[in-house]
Order: sequence, then structure tokens, then C-alpha cells
Amino acid sequence: MIATTKIRSLIFALLLFHLAAPPPLVCHASDQLQPTDQNYCHDPATWADWESLLEKHPGDTQIRYLYGLRIGLCEMVRRNELTIDQAQRLFEEQRSAVMQGMAEEREGELGTQNII
Repeated sequence: MIATTKIRSLIFALLLFHLAAPPPLVCHASDQLQPTDQNYCHDPATWADWESLLEKHPGDTQIRYLYGLRIGLCEMVRRNELTIDQAQRLFEEQRSAVMQGMAEEREGELGTQNII
């Protein structure tokens, strides 16, 4: 059971990193790294990846939470209530919080395993 949970957590983490990684960085003449202004809300491949992830993990509330957040943030960008950069930062903050929670849960499971 714990091995299955570890594998599931690892796959989930890798998929989230792939799907929701911070925007690509580009180097400017000033050598400062800046996020691109690419709007991933209009990227059909990214939406297809999310749909696939939801199909593969229909009961995973963390994936559904991040997907719902993405939908809402994209809508706010569409309405000009948030900039793309603001939406990307908000999503990344929440994705990081989910990942942190998963790591803490995994540590708790490992601690329980060591006790037994």
C-alpha cells in the first residue's frame, strides 16, 4: 500500500511539474531571467494534458483543485482582471503548496512505516 502511494505521488509530482511548471525563462541582454508572457490559457496541448490527467486520476481532489484554479485564473486573465504574470504566480504558489502537502504526507507515511 505504501509503495503504491509513493509511486502515485511520484507520478503525480512529475505530471504536475510538467503541466504546471513556471513559464519558460528567457535570457535578455541584461542577463536577468524573466518569465515569458506566453498565455498558456490559449494552448490546446496544455488543456489536453490536463484533461488526460483528470481522466487518469478521476478521484484525485488535488488535481481537480489545481484544474479548477487554472480555469478560474484563465477566466480572470480573459476579463483583464489579472495579468498573465499574476495568474502564473498565483497558480505556481498553489501548485507549490499542493506539492508541499504531498511531501509532508509522504514523510508522515514513512514515519508510520518506521514505527511498525
